[in-house]
Amino acid sequence: MRIRPATAAEADAACTVLRRSIVELCLADHGGDPETLRSWLANKTPGVVAAWIADPTRRVVVAVDDAGAVLGVGMASPAARSS
Repeated sequence: MRIRPATAAEADAACTVLRRSIVELCLADHGGDPETLRSWLANKTPGVVAAWIADPTRRVVVAVDDAGAVLGVGMASPAARSS
């Protein structure tokens, strides 16, 4: 596994990983509540993720396997705000 800056071409895959991680790994937090999930996932779209990747004030990284498949996503911004 390698960790490196995300590319615009990976926005779809990164979005899928983000959405799956929320739905599958944050169950204790959202309790499977459809409205909570809808709210949490609303800005996790390929277009929004592509905008995050393109934003020079943010650092978006991906963890990829040897074949280049996106396994994880991380983001930091100087504003230290959640998106």
